[in-house]
Amino acid sequence: MGVLQCISLVYLLAAIAILNLSRKQLYELATTLLIGYWIAMQLIPVPGYGLGNLSLEGNFAAYIDRLILTPQHLWAGKQYDPKGLFSILPAIVTVLIGYFTGEWLKHQSKNSHTNLNVVISGVSCLVVGYLWGLFFPINKALWTSSYVIFTTGWALLFLAICYQAMEVRGWYKWGHPFEVMGLNCQFIILVENF
Repeated sequence: MGVLQCISLVYLLAAIAILNLSRKQLYELATTLLIGYWIAMQLIPVPGYGLGNLSLEGNFAAYIDRLILTPQHLWAGKQYDPKGLFSILPAIVTVLIGYFTGEWLKHQSKNSHTNLNVVISGVSCLVVGYLWGLFFPINKALWTSSYVIFTTGWALLFLAICYQAMEVRGWYKWGHPFEVMGLNCQFIILVENF
């Protein structure tokens, strides 16, 4: 597994869900994936490590990766893979949240009131993610459910800055470097990995 393989699987599964489920079912799926991942990581015992072990080698996601991918195919031949199979589940929610946000914005007026709602949502996600992190640590390597919600908060706040500047005020020129990076993101990932 690697970044590109992970991205492809996450987008494939999220796209299948978006094309086949209603809005309500997508919300239920997102909630189920985040809570289910949390429960699995905390309550399913891993042989030799016990239950609730969130160490790199002892967590349930690493165990699933060792079972399915086998240790020879894990990151640098180790006992875990930071972009493994089981952590794809909460990553799907990251894509779904982006989809929900984009769909919602398409049907809103381009004004400061809309942007205020994005800011409120961002701050709410930061608080919920932080509080959830007290029970299920915010951890990128494990792509924990609290990490999904917490990073969503930061993404929404950054979106609010961009939205206010570009959509509400019409200041487009400063966003050109981000447009270039967005259009060439695969190239940037490849360069980053070499």
